[in-house]
Amino acid sequence: ATLEPGYSLPPPSTDVQPPTGGLHELAVSEGSRVEASGWAADGGGGVVAAVEVSWDGSRYHPAELETVDADAEWRFQWGALAWERAHGDPPPRELSRVWLRLTDDS
Repeated sequence: ATLEPGYSLPPPSTDVQPPTGGLHELAVSEGSRVEASGWAADGGGGVVAAVEVSWDGSRYHPAELETVDADAEWRFQWGALAWERAHGDPPPRELSRVWLRLTDDS
């Protein structure tokens, strides 16, 4: 592919550190409803762009970022809506850990 005349590529990102994150709270209630909250940080000079949560390590669901910033809090809910429970695999009742997939802006 070639660039149109008058356009140029942006400089490469200097952010080489991946974002980090963790869990504040995790709860599974009646009907396999999952609620979780946590933190995410990008120490490489960028911002946290997305957090995704999985309870089986293969299917990830988007969490809601409270702010798009270098340090962010996130919340996640699954199973409150009937269509969520009807489609996809519900978490086990004894869910004690989740996987996080974090994305920054670089």
